[in-house]
Amino acid sequence: GKFRESLQSHGGDIILDPSLVNGSVKNALPLPPLSVLPPCPAIPPQARSRVFAIILYSEFLKELAALAQEQSVALDGGWEE
Repeated sequence: GKFRESLQSHGGDIILDPSLVNGSVKNALPLPPLSVLPPCPAIPPQARSRVFAIILYSEFLKELAALAQEQSVALDGGWEE
C-alpha cells in the first residue's frame, strides 16, 4: 500500500532495527568502504579497562533483553493452548 510505496520512493534499503519498538521499519544507510573510515582513536591505558567494561556491559544488557523477550514470547504462546 501507501506505506510500502513511500518507503520504496526514498531509495534506501529497508531493514528492521531491533532498537525500534515492534520491529519498525527504517531506511538503512549504506556503509562506506573501510578505506574511507578514519582510524580508531587511541585509548589511554588508564581508560582501557573502563572502555572494555562499558562495551561488555552494553552487550550483556542486549543479551539479557533478548533473553527476556524470548521468555515473554514463550510464556505468551503457552497460554493459548
